[in-house]
Amino acid sequence: MMTNMQKHKFSWIFCFGLILCVLYVYRDLTGMTYLLWDDDLLVTENAILRLPFTQAIKAAFCGYYNGDYIPISLMSYWCEVRIAGFVPAVQHVNNLLLHSLNVFLVWAWLRRFSSLRPFIFLIVAVFAVHPLQVESVAWVSERKGVLATTFYLLALICASKVEVKERDQLRWDLGYIVFFILAALSKANGIFIPIWIALSTALSQRRWIPLRRPKHIAALAVAFGFSVVRVLAYASAIPHFGSQALSPDRLLAWPLMTLAALGFYVKMIIAPLDLSIIYPSFTSASDWANQIIWGACACLFWFGSVAWLRLREALIWLLFGLLTLAPVLNLVPRINFVNDRYIYLPLIGFVSCTLLILQAFWLRGQERANRARFRNLWKSIFTAICLVFIVFCVWLSSHRAAVLSSNITMWSDTVNKAPLSSLAQNNLGQAFQNEGNISEAIVHYQKSLDIAVDYGSTNLAYNNLATIYSSRQYPQYFNLPLARSLLESGIAVVSRPDDSLVLRFNLALVHLQAGDLLAGKQTLADLLTRLEQSPNQRYLFLVERVVQLQKKLEAAQ
Repeated sequence: MMTNMQKHKFSWIFCFGLILCVLYVYRDLTGMTYLLWDDDLLVTENAILRLPFTQAIKAAFCGYYNGDYIPISLMSYWCEVRIAGFVPAVQHVNNLLLHSLNVFLVWAWLRRFSSLRPFIFLIVAVFAVHPLQVESVAWVSERKGVLATTFYLLALICASKVEVKERDQLRWDLGYIVFFILAALSKANGIFIPIWIALSTALSQRRWIPLRRPKHIAALAVAFGFSVVRVLAYASAIPHFGSQALSPDRLLAWPLMTLAALGFYVKMIIAPLDLSIIYPSFTSASDWANQIIWGACACLFWFGSVAWLRLREALIWLLFGLLTLAPVLNLVPRINFVNDRYIYLPLIGFVSCTLLILQAFWLRGQERANRARFRNLWKSIFTAICLVFIVFCVWLSSHRAAVLSSNITMWSDTVNKAPLSSLAQNNLGQAFQNEGNISEAIVHYQKSLDIAVDYGSTNLAYNNLATIYSSRQYPQYFNLPLARSLLESGIAVVSRPDDSLVLRFNLALVHLQAGDLLAGKQTLADLLTRLEQSPNQRYLFLVERVVQLQKKLEAAQ
């Protein structure tokens, strides 16, 4: 048996070794660039980041941003840009620092749960170096996920301080409320903190703490308010949101969609071999039959084991995983069906629940055999499996981080794994265009358009192809009538009104290039009206461009 001093020393050695593993996985992070996957949307073309502080605060907190409400995450970008400019290495390093901090916070928080102590090393290691975490850490745009998790864990640590002096209790209560609000303002899953605390306390202590502590009543009220804001934000980006969300076909398909999503994550936690930035969408149950089977088996294992073994602790952690994953389980219509980044925080709950169930089965087996012998065998097998799995995860995560190191490698990998994604083909084309390979870019843009026609999806290839054909930088491809036709076709087929705004701006430029001054002015005036009516702060940059162009046209007259 180890003494307390030895255990303390071992904990520090473990943490130091784990940080070395994290640094090894992300050793090339400072050389990574901005990715053609929302980094332009959230950083390089985000007009909020160029505003003075008070105007940036107003824009971030008083409007939606591309169907989301993430003011704290947006302001974190603003601070970085003000200090260091648009330097991707700085933002990548900050993501890595936040992830490293989250590793320590997970460690500090889980140590408070006696039932998890035999597994803390494995849970923290999986959280730190699992390949599913790479997307969240190595992608600047997923700052909201790692930042929200920091506040989420700090809120949970503060909430767990229940046996302290009254004066200190007030401080911890205030910390809990503040960090909960910051988490909810960073990403949607932060909303569920007080709900999980209430449910976990009811299950473990058989009492509803919101009825006894004012801070929990206040937190639940705030959570309800944030939920309304989130639904309104999604609705602002999805046409006919209400009819889509409540349509009978969607409500009937939702259980299968949920099982498919859970099955996907369970499979990828166990064997994370084919990770991708984009996965095929859920169109029918037959497309995701394998994942639905995985999800059904996982739910049967979790809920069946909890009921049979009467494991309230395991149920508590299963609820943690489900609640933190709830915003992306497709009850609210979403563009993306499943993504690696969604599991960043829920991973803790699912792994903890599974380990508690496996331990309970093992202990049941001990009752029929020599306890001491089985205990030693259990420790040996468990330790060996943990070490092999962690080494496996470090190797896979390192490889995955290398894939995300550039736009060419990332989108080539994505096209190989999701060849029918028009968005993946478009973004690979854009990556080639940025590298100066215009002929290859046109090939992938055209593939994107062909896929969009065949599968009924809309994409950005109309705009990107039109940009090539309307630019004198590429004289061999210059063709204004073709550029205008592409832009008009793109405007006609977009599913969300806001998606046509950039297309309309470029159409105005094409009209002006062709000498059709009247059509150009009319398109700009119509575009400005649409921009003023849109609550989406994403397009602030376009307002400035339109106004400046209109002033130039007036001055030229």
